[in-house]
Amino acid sequence: FADDNQEAMFARVKAGDFEFYDEEWSHISQDAKDLIAGLLQVNPDERLSAAAALESPWFAQTEMMLSERNLSQTVAEIKKRRP
Repeated sequence: FADDNQEAMFARVKAGDFEFYDEEWSHISQDAKDLIAGLLQVNPDERLSAAAALESPWFAQTEMMLSERNLSQTVAEIKKRRP
């Protein structure tokens, strides 16, 4: 959720209006994006429960594989977008 106007950003959050911008998310796995999208569903009936989230393929990855991911670029890009 990114917007220069805080009120507009909050409206987007409440509406579930978000995108995974390539410049920040291109190196993030589709499994991770699917998990995040499932957790951010506005409709509680469509939102992943904690138990369902833990069954996500993203969590099934080994701890070593996850620890090898470099998220510094993503963090830097997110910080740039902060108001």
